[in-house]
Amino acid sequence: MPPYERLFRLCPAPPVLRAPLEPDGVSTVPPPLPCSTSLLQALEVLPLLEQVRPPSCVSPLCCVPVLPRMLRDALRLMWISGAAVITHAHRTFPRVQRAVAGTPLVKRARYELPDASRDFLTALMADLPSSLETAADLKSELARPIAHTIVVPWSFDPAFESAFLPLEPGGHSGAVVEFGSALQLALSREPRAISSEKDFAHAAARVTSDIWELADELTGELNMDTARNLADESGAPTQTLRPDYCLWLRRALALKGEHRCGPDGLDVAASDLVDKMHGWNPVTLRGLPLLPCYALGGTMLQYYCIMPPTVPGGALASVAVTDVLDLSLRVKRSHAVKVALNMLRALRDTVHAPPLPLYKTVAREPAGTSITIMDDHVVKICLPVPEAVYACLTGPDRIPCAVSATRRRVRDDGFVELHITPVCLQTTPPDADALRIAILSVLKALCEFHKRGFVHRDVRWPNVLRNASGEWLLADFEAAGAIGEAVPARVVSDAHLPPESRGGKPYGAAGDIWQVGQLLRAWHPELPEPARRLAERMTVASAPDRPSAAALLAEEAGWLRDG
Repeated sequence: MPPYERLFRLCPAPPVLRAPLEPDGVSTVPPPLPCSTSLLQALEVLPLLEQVRPPSCVSPLCCVPVLPRMLRDALRLMWISGAAVITHAHRTFPRVQRAVAGTPLVKRARYELPDASRDFLTALMADLPSSLETAADLKSELARPIAHTIVVPWSFDPAFESAFLPLEPGGHSGAVVEFGSALQLALSREPRAISSEKDFAHAAARVTSDIWELADELTGELNMDTARNLADESGAPTQTLRPDYCLWLRRALALKGEHRCGPDGLDVAASDLVDKMHGWNPVTLRGLPLLPCYALGGTMLQYYCIMPPTVPGGALASVAVTDVLDLSLRVKRSHAVKVALNMLRALRDTVHAPPLPLYKTVAREPAGTSITIMDDHVVKICLPVPEAVYACLTGPDRIPCAVSATRRRVRDDGFVELHITPVCLQTTPPDADALRIAILSVLKALCEFHKRGFVHRDVRWPNVLRNASGEWLLADFEAAGAIGEAVPARVVSDAHLPPESRGGKPYGAAGDIWQVGQLLRAWHPELPEPARRLAERMTVASAPDRPSAAALLAEEAGWLRDG
């Protein structure tokens, strides 16, 4: 079937496409193309458009607002330039994105044609803020005018946005303007009928997160990760403590958002920004002078920043840094885009990545296990932990120099959810003195653990953590078991086990001492000589010849005592 006939079969009553005239007043646009009225039909139209394009057609072809709504969602900001067809609205629809992202048409447009968007974004992010230490600094940065011109499609009338955005219709021949086209979609499309928080978030995303994520995709410089509506499918109560939107830059939480509906939705969302946080954790928010965020209530959007307490143990402060923006009004959507662009510029070099990405769930081995860093605790999904081991980590009789388990819940899938405190850094001692203190702390924890009849069986540097006070704590007790039991293969690999316990053989307290000796050897190739001799004593081949944790702590001389 000829392509044109196929197009008409898809759309028996086509609307009309138009394109701007060339400078000489002659249009090189092909005859009007019929358009589908559904997403699936729109996907079929994509490859056919290229087939019916005459060789003389080199002008950008833009869809006008009369197109059917569903077609605009899929093809609305379509360009024909040379042999390339690209779409911009497909990001909002994952099914469309999967269908078109890998087609030759899209690939040629995305990777072979120059994109004026990159020039704008590079210039924007090169204009760094002079200071971002207070709420007043952030408010000033977000109010700054955009100094660089944004090239948008020729068919776009920027009259409404002139007060906030320097838009320029057009672009040089043969170029695409993906970022400007995304802005056209955000600004010209009013929020649809809204009935849920998900709809609110979708409407706000066009002038907030979609802009940030597209900028990251086009520049590749931000190392950005985002998550919306973070929900725990297991139904864990920690779901209510997670923000509705998170943006991480270089693994550090850089911005969060809350979404609410109802007449008082904005006030509730603004309250949740602080109410969901249990203080300012210097471990997870290390290096951040403030935490930018936004509250969305219906179509009302407002940006805030959360400031750390001025005194230890004090309350967090939430300060509004923009006016309330009603996204149902086009002029306010334009204002929101300006704020989003300035936020991107302000955040670029003000985030210092801590090693713990706040609120982000990180998968671990074995499959099905994970950790999620919250403000004041860690939610760990792990293999079942014996009740007696759990008892060693909770209550006033818990073992010293170890993390504390404040909550335990067995899930329907057989895994266990633990709440662990405090939130610690996963790091290694910076010098020999810190190394000695860390080893002493591990031995104190093991000494009491062994007295209660248990062994850790997974003593490695990733499981020796430092809290905000500089104390070293032993963590990750999921592999623990009774003294003399064999270690299940899926819990700890033989490479981390002492020689006498490999291959499913019993594991005793001397095995933990062997692993502590390996800690010393793994710290630095040039251990202090007293520490090297101690490591040799701990790792001798014969398990009975290794000193116990209690014996090492009782020694009156040596590296552990004298340094």
